[in-house]
Amino acid sequence: MGEEDVKRQSLNVFRMELLGAKVHSVTDGSRVLKDAVNEHLEHGLLKLKIRIM
Repeated sequence: MGEEDVKRQSLNVFRMELLGAKVHSVTDGSRVLKDAVNEHLEHGLLKLKIRIM
């Protein structure tokens, strides 16, 4: 999640963590969910690229 979203949704983050989720906050860009999704996709594609080579 974006850092701003984590602050705004602190109760929901707490509930997700109680259920075993690992919530990472993204501090790049405008620090919202859109930036967190982009960061995750970039990370995943980089890992995939390394495995293919």
